[in-house]
Parts: sequence; structure tokens; C-alpha cells
Amino acid sequence: MSNIRDIKVLAILGYEAFYGGERANLKVIKMIRDGGVAVECVVVKNGGKLLKEALTEGSFVYHPARFGPSFFGLSGNPVHYMKNLIGMILVAYKVIQVSRTFRPTHLYVPNYIQFLYVWFSLAWIKADVVFRIGDPPENNGLHRFLWKRIIEPKVQRFVANSKYTLDRLNRNNIDKRKGIVINNCLTYDVSRKIKIKDKNERAIVYIGQIRKQKGVDIAVLSALKICKEYCDVKFHFWGSIDLDIDFSKRLIQLIETNDLADRILFCGYSMDVMAELQSAYLHICPSVQEESSANVVIEAKHAGIPSVVFPRGGFPELIEHRRNGYICEQADAESLFAGIAYYLENADLYKDACVAAKESCSKYSEKNIQKKWMEVFKHNSVYKNNSLCNRTV
Repeated sequence: MSNIRDIKVLAILGYEAFYGGERANLKVIKMIRDGGVAVECVVVKNGGKLLKEALTEGSFVYHPARFGPSFFGLSGNPVHYMKNLIGMILVAYKVIQVSRTFRPTHLYVPNYIQFLYVWFSLAWIKADVVFRIGDPPENNGLHRFLWKRIIEPKVQRFVANSKYTLDRLNRNNIDKRKGIVINNCLTYDVSRKIKIKDKNERAIVYIGQIRKQKGVDIAVLSALKICKEYCDVKFHFWGSIDLDIDFSKRLIQLIETNDLADRILFCGYSMDVMAELQSAYLHICPSVQEESSANVVIEAKHAGIPSVVFPRGGFPELIEHRRNGYICEQADAESLFAGIAYYLENADLYKDACVAAKESCSKYSEKNIQKKWMEVFKHNSVYKNNSLCNRTV
């Protein structure tokens, strides 16, 4: 086990957007920094405004680098691959340059895109790679080759945020001894008191990206039916919405056609997620894609309200069915309606679920999750060999 003062982590955060996954990674580096670990970051130069603002607010040292495209998928356009290659060279050069002065013992990598951008640098620096997996890996032939032959040989520890995602990783023939699960924890401040809910209005809240993959269209269909049967219920959809795309236009038109624009509201992006959850009656998370986990479900627990989720990815790991939330039978509008109606119809069960949701927070407490992350870096340090290899750039 290494001395905390000897551990230095260089986090690769080449993000352009700033959603739940980015918030979770920012929380990880904050926790280990608060635990006494030295942390610096490499961030995307050509974007990432919100991330940079968050790093500045958190007093982090960061180094901009010009990343390439945000995907490495197959493309018929050779320019795409050229941009990927240039990005790999530029980011690797930046990592090597920073490493000469910072001398990291670890690289923290949050997904395979960021890993590929630093791949060249791994031949030049001596540092353990801690790979946090926030999205379930693909299991096709190309990805099995990528994970087994390209990624695993350079990684000392894989950290998944759900058992589901770790299982998906292991299907790519990864050495199972390298993988562990560390759940997400709350990424927002919850120091203020929970707002008193308006007894005359039951607000059901969705927080996330307004996209088809997130099941927002299914949620709207359920909301239409709920609002027609329960006159005291409203729906608040929080998230950036692009009114110029057909998906958003159809949703708005459907709501207006049913004369429910005053009860099914698209509220835009919120800078205070906890405030929206704390003033809500119920939270819904109807993602139809196989997601690893969801920060917002954990945040709803801290707000003291149950979540209704679809049986996708790692979501069922976060909920005890009908105790502190509801796991829908299917990923469809009818099942979502049933889950919402379960709590609207049963006041006593709803109150019990609110208490149970709050009680289940301990598993995801910052103290608990921070301790697990600190153990990862303590036991994997190569700090005794933290000098650069005898090569020049």
C-alpha cells in the first residue's frame, strides 16, 4: 500500500458535453483529491465549457489538449480516421508533456474513447491506468478485440459502476481479477432542507436528456393518460430540448393536441437538479437503452422520493421493487403508467417508499464511495517508478 502523499493522478477528461457521466467522473476526482491525492486533468481544448467551469470552480489544475472526434466508429470517410489519428498524437504529446513535470503515478480514464486518445503515451510513461467504465461495453467481435487486445494489456484496474456493466465487460474475455464495482454517489449538494411538497399538486419529474433513447416519448404517452385520470398531477420534464428537431416537435404537438400544455411541461435545462427533485412527488427514469447506472436515481433517493424505472441495464440494482421505488415490468408506456399509478393510488405505500428511499442512501454516501476509490489508488500505485522512460518526443 502506498503513501497518499506519493499518489498523483492525471485524469483524462476529453469531454465536449457535460451530462451525468461527466458529473460522476468529476465527483470521483474531487473525492480522491479531498482524500489527499494530487490531481491534475487533461481536458478538451476545442469545447467542454461547462466542464472547464466546474474544474475552475473546484480549483483543479487542467491542461487543454486538442482531441479528435468523439467516436472511433467505422466510417467510410478517411478524413474521420485522420482526425482520430491526429487527436491521438496531440493528446499523447500533451500527456507526456504534463507527465514530465507532474509525474503521475496513475492515469484516470473514464471511457474507451479517452483511452484510445492517450494510448500512444502509455509507451512513454510509467503509470498505472485506472479505467472507470460508466457505460456498458459492446460485446461484438470488434469490441472484444479492442477490449482484450488493445485496452486490457495497458490497464491495471477496471472500475464499473454497476454489476451489469462489469458483467458486460467480462464477456469481452477480460481478466476478471482486474474488475470491481464502485457505485456512483451523489454529485450535488444536499445540505439544505427538503422543500415541503404542495399537497394540492403532485408533480412527477423527469430529469435528463430529451432524447428517444431516454424514453421521453414513452413518458409523454404515459403522462397523457395519467393526466386524464388524475386531475391533480403534473409532469415536469427537465433537460435541454431542441425545438428544431422532429422528435421534440412531435412531442410538443402531441401535448398541445390533447390540451395538456399546462400540465405536461418541458422546463429546459436546470442548474439545480436537487431543487427539482426535492419539490417533486415522484421521479421517473424510463430509459430504453441498456444504461449502466443513473446519477439521478441516487439523487432522488437523497431527495426522499421513489423512482419508477425501466428494467434496463443496471437500473434494477438501484431499486428494491415496491419498497423504495418501482421497476416496471416492460419498457413501454403501459408499464410506466402502472408504476406511476401504483404510488398515486397508494398513499401509505408512497409514504413508506419515501422513507425507504432516503434510508437507502447510505450505500451511496460520499464517505462510503470515497473510501472505495481511495483503496483503488492505494493498492495499485507504481509511485516508486514514476519517472518517464528514457525516451524523447
